Amino acid sequence: MRITTATLLLVLTTFLGISSAQEKFIVSFGDGGFKSYELIDSTCYVYTVKYPKEEKRLPKIMNDLIVSSAINAQRQYSKKGNALINMRISWQIAGKELIIYQVCGDVVRRK
Repeated sequence: MRITTATLLLVLTTFLGISSAQEKFIVSFGDGGFKSYELIDSTCYVYTVKYPKEEKRLPKIMNDLIVSSAINAQRQYSKKGNALINMRISWQIAGKELIIYQVCGDVVRRK
């Protein structure tokens, strides 16, 4: 089963929309549709993961790491920023047993 970007963003919105009284933390692979914003910080999260026995698990592992990164960014920066935009994901196979994932993005405050 393949998870689309729209499904992933729906899951992220569900995880990050903590309460209606609190401003939502936006996550976007692009600029989030913001015309103006203040850059708070650029951040990266790096994960080392054991290569799965079945390759069909790779997309789920990557999606779990993206969600984890978005949640970590919200926890770290929700007082200063209200969005994680321009997300970039890179990965590299290390030997035959490990995969190194790097999830980066810009934490911003919408103006």
